[in-house]
Amino acid sequence: MFLAKSNGSYLPGREVIIVSASGAPRGGPELERLRAIFDHAFELIGLLTPEGVLVEVNRGALVFAGVEREQVVGKPLDMAPWWLDSSGAAEEWLRRAIQEASRGRFIRYEVEVRSGTGRPAVIDLSLTPILDGGRVGYILAEGRDVTERKRAEQTLQSSEARLAGIIAIAADAIISINEEQRITLFNQGAERIFGYSRQEMLGAPVGRLLPERFRAAHREHIRGFGAGPLKQLRLDSLREVMGRRRDGEEFAAEATVSKLRVDGQWVYTIALRDITERKRTEREQHFLLQAGALLARSLDFEATLKQVAELLVPTLADCSIIHLRGPGDSIEVAALAHLDVEMARRLRELYQRYPVRADALHGAGRVIRTGEPELLSEVGQRVREELARDSGHLRSMQQVSITSALIVPLRGRERVLGAISLSMSESGRRLGHRDLAFAEELAHLAALALENANLYRVAQRATRARDEVLGIVAHDLRSPLSAVSMSAQLVERQLERGKTGPETREMLHVILRMAQRMGRLVEDLLDISRLEAGQLSVLPSRQRVEPLVIESLAQARSSAPALELRAEVAEALPEVLADRHRILQVLNNLLGNAVKFTPQGGRVTVGARAEGERVRFWVEDTGPGIPEEHRQHLFERFWQAHKGDRRGAGLGLAICKHLVEAHGGQIGVDSEVGRGSTFWFSLPVVPVGAAR
Repeated sequence: MFLAKSNGSYLPGREVIIVSASGAPRGGPELERLRAIFDHAFELIGLLTPEGVLVEVNRGALVFAGVEREQVVGKPLDMAPWWLDSSGAAEEWLRRAIQEASRGRFIRYEVEVRSGTGRPAVIDLSLTPILDGGRVGYILAEGRDVTERKRAEQTLQSSEARLAGIIAIAADAIISINEEQRITLFNQGAERIFGYSRQEMLGAPVGRLLPERFRAAHREHIRGFGAGPLKQLRLDSLREVMGRRRDGEEFAAEATVSKLRVDGQWVYTIALRDITERKRTEREQHFLLQAGALLARSLDFEATLKQVAELLVPTLADCSIIHLRGPGDSIEVAALAHLDVEMARRLRELYQRYPVRADALHGAGRVIRTGEPELLSEVGQRVREELARDSGHLRSMQQVSITSALIVPLRGRERVLGAISLSMSESGRRLGHRDLAFAEELAHLAALALENANLYRVAQRATRARDEVLGIVAHDLRSPLSAVSMSAQLVERQLERGKTGPETREMLHVILRMAQRMGRLVEDLLDISRLEAGQLSVLPSRQRVEPLVIESLAQARSSAPALELRAEVAEALPEVLADRHRILQVLNNLLGNAVKFTPQGGRVTVGARAEGERVRFWVEDTGPGIPEEHRQHLFERFWQAHKGDRRGAGLGLAICKHLVEAHGGQIGVDSEVGRGSTFWFSLPVVPVGAAR
């Protein structure tokens, strides 16, 4: 059956005129032309009854399906041999579509079928109801083979999916914007770099990702780029590119912009790389080179300390402090630099009131003790409470407003010299592991500079000491030698005259005392030389305390006839581990100093008592006492309160300190001007049950 549409086109709902009801065309040339058009149409065409029975089909459909007309005409379309789906789902879809079309609705969908060659094919199928007297008389089935188009679409979709996947996971930020400079693409790299989510930024102006001062200029650059001949533009070749994260932080970046014409509109794609870490590495390396050159310029120890502290502010932190090992277990603040002068004052007061302790569980004390760095990225109230020794310490820490800190050791060639503390205030950023690594590199340079400066200082001291020794030798040996020479001449004259009375004996005593004085001086100089060479050793053994005190006091009596000398030794004292000769040397030195500085009629007392696992020895005098500013220098070599004082070489107390510490003991002084001085030292007792 063939149909001719009244207006020359097939449209849903239009009335038609039936021109033939047989299987062969009749009705003249017009029907022949219609039949030719029907058979040679590009689409696959069939005519169905409202029930879905195929009443006519064109040649294109037969050739595509690989069947003869008799095999399909007169049969339901859903029973045709080309359906692929063995489950019957495709046939069910077709039956429903035919039912909808029989009610007057236009239906279109895609279905997968098998062609005559056996290959799967995708057909774009439409069902158009044809009205006959107001009712659906027939259904026109039209199909187009869209297999290649679908394959191309799938290939394109797969390619786009791969590209989208690559873009999505790229480490760099990839951002597309339209001509209005609003964002149309925002990948995961952009989310990671800028801190915004994709949903937040799609449709937003790209200027949101820039510091406000650069936004207007950036808009003009993009407009100029769109109007110009270039297809690609590298932004960082023009000027510094800065991005702005969601939290307001600005960062350096490299960016390339490309443009593409899509549907008559320019689409701009920006590939942006965060170079913050690279810039920081470059700055750090440059800083380390500068720091190394600066630190190498000076060999002055104090100037080097100050330079190290000031180098770090504000390049790395708001505040830097250099802690150095002091006498005993003390830790001193050797240098301090801060952006805020008032904060610097508060910090100095804090450390004066609460010095760093070597046994501390955290902070500079722990770092110096263990040699391990420490990082406190967040210094909140809880951390302050853990570090505080008391409520006053807590209040002081709150006043200096430290919110982040790190401490690194100053490692010398043989030991930890001290530590560098860096901290940030409330307005600063948080210090992290990258800062810690950089600070350790700088601390290595600083430690080398400090060691070199210290070696230079030691060399200067050695030079001064040499000059002082030469002066001491020239003076202190010249005087007794002169006395010896004069006394010897007098004795010689007396002997020539045959006189051997008291005057002669006095001259002999003078010679003996001067010889002893010269011997002590030579022995002290030898001891200092051994100490410098690390060869001044002790050989401790079990010693009773009382004989040591009595013997030292007896030796002092001959040189102090005008003083009251007495001993105070507690009863039942335990034995001590001591080198008898060296401890007598210590006691004799202390007694000699006491006798030397105590006026006639004064009193010198030597004593000993038990204090836990140690025995404490002391020498007390009623001399003038020692001012506080002099006490810290008493045990230094060649130090004298008055340079013109030739009553000693300034070596005795330095030797005493070394000998006592070599025994595992401690030495010190208590003094008050006008009330005398007490020098003391302690020695370990022999453990209970130890073999003799």
